[in-house]
Amino acid sequence: MREEGSEPWVEFNPNEMTLKLVTWLAETHEPGPILEVTVPGEHDASVGGARASAAKALSQGAEDRSVEELMALIRLVRIDNNQAAPLNDDTLSLRKQLNIWPG
Repeated sequence: MREEGSEPWVEFNPNEMTLKLVTWLAETHEPGPILEVTVPGEHDASVGGARASAAKALSQGAEDRSVEELMALIRLVRIDNNQAAPLNDDTLSLRKQLNIWPG
């Protein structure tokens, strides 16, 4: 039984592309906040959609910058155990072409 005042129940949707993005602040050369964003498109979620979702999330805490300005500043980099590769093509599919899965 759920207690009063607890967080609302959110059903898991395995098709929804939810990503945790680690941010880095170029101006201060320090880590920024970790963002959890939902990328539109489910199975067809793209790099451009991930950038737009990140810009939207960042704009909520930065009243002085618009989503469009942040989109121009955001660079996504895929990091694994062996390398870091910039994701420059906004049309790439996160699942089909880059094998990136939710979580």
